[in-house]
Formats: sequence, structure tokens, C-alpha cells
Amino acid sequence: MTGSFSGVEIVKNGKDVDLQIYQGANIDFTILFKTGSSTGAAIDLTGKKARAQFRKSLRGTVVTSFESTASSITIDSTAGSLRFTKSSTATAALETITEGVWDCELVTISTGFVAKVLSGGFRVIPEVTI
Repeated sequence: MTGSFSGVEIVKNGKDVDLQIYQGANIDFTILFKTGSSTGAAIDLTGKKARAQFRKSLRGTVVTSFESTASSITIDSTAGSLRFTKSSTATAALETITEGVWDCELVTISTGFVAKVLSGGFRVIPEVTI
């Protein structure tokens, strides 16, 4: 997994991807999916949509979400990338010191097949400057 990041810190934790989200900062990060290593070929995401939810617990309250159908995830099919974005206003509204779990799924539009591609924990780091 490679990419560029803003407003979030990403920590690979075994198979999990843990995130620290900075309250009040714009989120803008891109994750690239490649075959094999980071120098492998891009995985084609044509015909897919993406969705991610952040919850306080496994079936708890949704803290925030991202969706390709709502433009908070942008899919570049040929580059094999997902770009996640949120405004500073949206992250300012997040509860402070919130911790929980998140995952991201790719859905094949033609068949409805769902594949979990990322998951892990998250923590919101409180904003000091308001």
C-alpha cells in the first residue's frame, strides 16, 4: 500500500490499517492497490464502487462515512486508486477522542459482489486551534 496523505496518519498494523484523523483538518489521502509489491501493476477497479464506514464499535454508531457515490471517495480505475476526501468542516464536527473501527469495501456494480479491502481501528485527535 502506497499513497499520499493529508489530515490523517496511517499505520499498517499487520493486516489492519489504523488511522488517526485530525479533527478540523481536511482529509485527503489516496491508497493505491497494486499486484504483489509496491512496484507491481495497478489493480483495475473498473466497474466498482467503494464505501467505508467508521463506527465507535463493530455495530455501534456511525461516526463518519465515505462513498464513491457521494464523491467522498474518488476511484481512478486504471491507476487502481481510491482517494478519500473530507472537508475541515466535516472533521471539525467529529467527536474528540473518539476511537473505533472502520473498513472499506469495493462493490462490483454489475453483480453486487462485496469485497472488504481495508479495515482497522481509528482515533480522532482533538483540534486545539479553532
